[in-house]
Amino acid sequence: MTAMYFAITVMSTVGLGDINMNLSNERALLCVIMATTSLVVGVAVNGVATIVSKLSERTAVTNEQLAKVARFLRVYSVPSDLQSRVHNYLVQFFENQEREETKSLLMRWLKRSEVLRVDVNLSLTGTCLAKHHLLQLVVSSEASLGIGDSEHTKRT
Repeated sequence: MTAMYFAITVMSTVGLGDINMNLSNERALLCVIMATTSLVVGVAVNGVATIVSKLSERTAVTNEQLAKVARFLRVYSVPSDLQSRVHNYLVQFFENQEREETKSLLMRWLKRSEVLRVDVNLSLTGTCLAKHHLLQLVVSSEASLGIGDSEHTKRT
């Protein structure tokens, strides 16, 4: 038991400091705690590594697709300003595609809670509408005409 305690203490980098377990059952409990902690840390590190790997894999695929399009446009002598516009469009397209996939996953996870799903949908829709450039023009033109919230709330 002493050898196993020593091995796990050294491997878990707890060290051999002032705190010393003298009884076998104390050492056994501490071995279990250290082994469990090492396992939890390993799982957490593996999870982070998996997330980083998936993100870099997705970025690599997107960059490869953008490079193929850029080569294609260069081969056919498409003007550089048009190439730039196509590139910007595709970057935004891929970002939107990723957001839609995430939204789809979220809605699937929330399918049992209708209230949460509706609230999330309303929030997302409101956020998207607030960012739309045409609606920002409407809001700014209302503000410049002096149409305020108090007048609007009287009518509704």
